Amino acid sequence: MDNTIVIFKYKLEVGIDNMLPAGKVLLVDSQNDELYIWIQHVLNTPYRDEYIIRGTGITDFTLDPFNNYDHVGSAKCGEYIWHVYCRPII
Repeated sequence: MDNTIVIFKYKLEVGIDNMLPAGKVLLVDSQNDELYIWIQHVLNTPYRDEYIIRGTGITDFTLDPFNNYDHVGSAKCGEYIWHVYCRPII
């Protein structure tokens, strides 16, 4: 396997489980009213992390984000503040 380390930007979708390459989260931010995450990882890694997004003050959690999830960043996107949580999958 190629051990080349890369930094890629990925768009995060609110309301779904985002499955992205496992790695080190460098930044969560917004661009043009869309939420993004920058992850440093091994190129073509087969490993994945699950990212979920929750808004400030939202109490209707279908999944407890504090159960096996780590907070990796927050960002203002539009009029909302979004909080991103991660847990390893594979």
